[in-house]
Amino acid sequence: MYLYILLQISVSKDQKYVALIIVYVQHNDKWIAFTNASTLMSALNVSNWDPINITKTRYPDPSEMNWVIARLEWGLPHPDGRVEYELWTSANDPQTVKFKQNWRNTALNLEYKNYTTFAPHVYTINGSYWRCDTGTFRCGKQCTNSGRYCAVDPEGVFFKNILILITCDVSSGLNGMDVVQENLRSTCVWKLRESLLSLYSQTHNESYWWDYVNLWNSNCWQTNNTVETFTANCSYQQMNALVDNQSLSLWVQQCVTDSGGYDYVGGSNTILDEELSLQSSSGTTFFFFANY
Repeated sequence: MYLYILLQISVSKDQKYVALIIVYVQHNDKWIAFTNASTLMSALNVSNWDPINITKTRYPDPSEMNWVIARLEWGLPHPDGRVEYELWTSANDPQTVKFKQNWRNTALNLEYKNYTTFAPHVYTINGSYWRCDTGTFRCGKQCTNSGRYCAVDPEGVFFKNILILITCDVSSGLNGMDVVQENLRSTCVWKLRESLLSLYSQTHNESYWWDYVNLWNSNCWQTNNTVETFTANCSYQQMNALVDNQSLSLWVQQCVTDSGGYDYVGGSNTILDEELSLQSSSGTTFFFFANY
């Protein structure tokens, strides 16, 4: 059974308005209006309440209503008692830079107290959908692994969350391939955390991913010369800054190789395939135009 709250706004002639809450329940594939809704309307001094035909409903002046404070609560299934949430992002995602900085401590605190389960994911463009993997390399260096995994050229301009593709310069600067490669490296940083959890069966090095992506944003992406810094070398430098014995960077390099690599020419990558599958099942959408 699912409970849905419908907020309906009715505007009066003098532009005063009253917000009415209608509760619906889905039971056995049928929608049923909450039978006690009329009680709520009566308490608000609303007369002739009929959820099927509201044209006859008479609302009092807002100043004459018996206003009440209501609290709506709902829950999502979480069998292990923890809230599960995800962050879909990318190596050059301007919308999440501040969030990653500000949410880090809160996220770690929630994880340490076993209140939440967090998982980051990278959005990747499916090259097969755009026929980038047909062997002609028609999408150029916007893709890796023989056109399988792609990203929009980083020189594209974001304006109010919309990517203006006509400004992309695919002939110079960074390429989509650079973004895909860093997305895989950052995912491998997270995979190390999962590997440690399976070995130790406890919270272990939760901060690796959060600290790494923040270092990447500051030192490798948001710099004055991204062509020189948006690189694998800069990426591994940030990992070595976190773990000075290079064990993190060496693990990530092996993770990249074992999953299938991320070169211009190559076969499938198991991690990127998994991200594409999760992206599709979650309804996350990203647009890409291949016309060079």
